[in-house]
Amino acid sequence: LLLALLHVDQVIELIRSMPDQKSCREALMRTNNDDSDTNNTGDSQLRLGLSAEQADSVLRLQLGQLTRLNQGKLEEEKAELESKGADLQRLLDVDDAVYELMIEEFDNMDAKFGHDRKTKILNDDGEVNEIDLITNSRSVIVVNRGGY
Repeated sequence: LLLALLHVDQVIELIRSMPDQKSCREALMRTNNDDSDTNNTGDSQLRLGLSAEQADSVLRLQLGQLTRLNQGKLEEEKAELESKGADLQRLLDVDDAVYELMIEEFDNMDAKFGHDRKTKILNDDGEVNEIDLITNSRSVIVVNRGGY
């Protein structure tokens, strides 16, 4: 959206000049490397190279959303996503970063849940052990020469 916002006049002109949404979407998705759709007149059209989702988002965008305030929000979101992307790439590239993140998350869990047990576990005199649940009966175990 920032790319479309930077070229807002050309995007509006492109949208107005297209006969339908499909051709407009295709025009927004064209890149500078696409030679198949060049005009015979030689004039250069805006070629943003947007993905299908980005082109659909531009087409759904209302003119009221093209304010400077919205541009600031988009730039903040872009910076936040780039920061997250860099952090995730660091996790992929650096083994110690994964361990550092794990330790940090364990410390957070310890701070949140790391308190003494509020109840006490006591042995009950009438407690049943596993051995008490096994019936005492005669058994025959047969082993052949092959160990089976």
